[in-house]
Parts: sequence; C-alpha cells; structure tokens
Amino acid sequence: MDKKSKNKNNSNVTTEEKLNRLKDSIKGTLTSNNEQLNDSQKLYYLRASLKGEAKLLESPSDSFDSLFKALEDRYENKRQLIDSHVLEIINYEKIYSESAKELRALMDCINRNIRALKVLKYEQNDLSDIILINIILQKIDKESRKQFELSLKTAEVPTFDSIMKFLEKRSAVLENITRIPSTKMIHKNTAMSTKAKSLVVNSKKITVKPCILCRNSHPLYKCIAFQNMSVECRKKFVSNNKLCINCLRLHSGACMSKYKCTVSGCKGLHNSLLHDSSELCSAVKNHTVGERGIETNSNPTRFEGQPEVAVLTYGNKCVLLNTFMIFVKSADGYRIKLRGLSDNASTICVMREDIARKLGFKFRSANQSITGIN
Repeated sequence: MDKKSKNKNNSNVTTEEKLNRLKDSIKGTLTSNNEQLNDSQKLYYLRASLKGEAKLLESPSDSFDSLFKALEDRYENKRQLIDSHVLEIINYEKIYSESAKELRALMDCINRNIRALKVLKYEQNDLSDIILINIILQKIDKESRKQFELSLKTAEVPTFDSIMKFLEKRSAVLENITRIPSTKMIHKNTAMSTKAKSLVVNSKKITVKPCILCRNSHPLYKCIAFQNMSVECRKKFVSNNKLCINCLRLHSGACMSKYKCTVSGCKGLHNSLLHDSSELCSAVKNHTVGERGIETNSNPTRFEGQPEVAVLTYGNKCVLLNTFMIFVKSADGYRIKLRGLSDNASTICVMREDIARKLGFKFRSANQSITGIN
C-alpha cells in the first residue's frame, strides 16, 4: 500500500475519533449538566464546536437533537469505520530496519484500531489473535522476527499478549542500544579528530611578500605604479633590484616559472611587462619574405609623428594576420556573431558601416584621416 492510501485510512480513523470525542464532550456537557442551558443555547454551543464540512451540515429542524442526529447519520457509517480500522492494520507498511520507534508505532496502530473495534461491539477472540499475530510477524523486521522465534520455548501457538510484550521489550532494548555509541564509531571519530589536529599543527600560514616598489601586499607585476612606467624604466628597475626578468621576483638560480612573454609573435623568456616593441620590429625587419619566397633584408620606411609599431612597411612581402569570431551585443540586447581581423601593429579599430547599422550604433560626423585600409 502506498503512503497516499495509508494517509487516507488514517484520515478516516481521525474523523471517527474526532466524532467520538465530540459526542462524549457534548453528552457530558450539554446533556448531563444542562439544567442551566436551554435547547437554543445547546444548539449554539454544538454549532460552535463544528469545523469544516460538518459546520455546513443542515438538519430537518433547528434543534439540538435534530442536528446531533444528522451528524451521526452523516459521519457514523459503521461499515466504513470497521473497514478502515481493519485495513489500517493489514496495510501497515513493513519494517525493514531495527528501530524502536517503528516497532512502537506498529504497536500503537494495532492497539488503537483494536480499541476502536471494541467500541463498535467487535470483541477480540482466539481467531482474531492468531490472525493478528501472523500479520505482526509479517510486518516486523527480520532480526526482530528471529529474536521472537528464539524466545518461544515450546511449539505451542503464541498468544497475542505474548507477542505484544515481546515487541515492547524489543523496542526498549533497541532504544538502549542506540544510546551507546559503537566501538567502530568511536574509533572513526577519534581518527578524524586526530587527523584534524595534525592538519592544524602542520598547517603553514601563507603570507604575501610586500611589493618591492610600493610596499603593498601584491606581487610586482600587479603593481599599478610599475605598470605605469615605461618599458625602459621597468627594465632598469628590475636590473637595479636584481629581479628575475621572467617572474619579476628575487631568487637564485634558474627561474622555475613556465610562463613566457604573451605578446603575439614573441614568446620570449621574459615578462610581458618587459617586452620592447622595437625588438619585435627588428625581428620582423630581418625576416621579411620576398616575392619569390626568399628571405630578404629590407629597410622600413618611417612616417614622422606616428608610433613605431604602426609605421613599418615593407616592399614585396606577405604577412599573415589572425582572424577571429566574436559575439557583439546590439543596442536591442541581441548577441550578433561577427568575424574580425586582428592586426597587432594597428593603432585604430575600424568596422564596416553595415555592421555598425546592424548593431544600432549612433553615427556622427568626424573629420579624421584613416590610411592603410583597402
């Protein structure tokens, strides 16, 4: 039986028990000791004690006796009540683990329903005891069933009282056992505690050495003052303080850092903050490729007043530039996939007019010269 059906049976029993308690309360208060209450007052108190659907119940006449009889006719269905009590015992969920709480819940269920059946004039007898004993043995866990069989000294059929006493004793034993922690659990907790203590003893406090330039708690490559220096000043500072040109730290021997310069086309064994763009220009100058695929040395042409990286031009050479795909958010919030061309020596960023309109950018006039775009 599933939990939904089980809860449904429990709700029926609860309704019947509430009706019985209500009847006992009303009969004791409004019937026996009613010398000072008239019929209207008793009817008022009866309606005040009702809740939910019962509160909306109507009777043939507006009197206490009529409403009370209507309640009995509506909710005191004897056959339905008997079925609900019997089914609650039969459909009780099987117990799979050794649990004092679950054994006592089973005992309470059986005693509650037997008591309710006795109220309905169905007494307990030898036949019902045999049936109840077999139902109980099917519901309890395997170890409890084994212990009960071992407790029987003869081959005679056990009584209902004997199995109920066994369940009470068994639940008490299980409750006492659960209060005593097992040796395995104590050993496990001790090992965990010892391990935790050893971790505390062996732990080392990690400290960050202050920046050699500004004395704040960060490495040199994160120092804003160092980043604002020119490349020549950075190199001079590193050289004067005898720092490693790769990790920018003070150490002896070879640098253990596996990082290299991240500037495109360099990958030298120095920090990216120490990369000199003029060195890259010199390297490109010495490896220009001619029209026939033969390496030639050509003299770059310089334009006055322009950055050094952006003004190098070579005759009869082939240069490969990287392309990339990028998602750009438009003015409406949509992500649009675009293709771009990356030129590390460029000092401007350009976009086609149709792309700018597609992204919803605003246009304005500007008097500016752009060269090098085909």
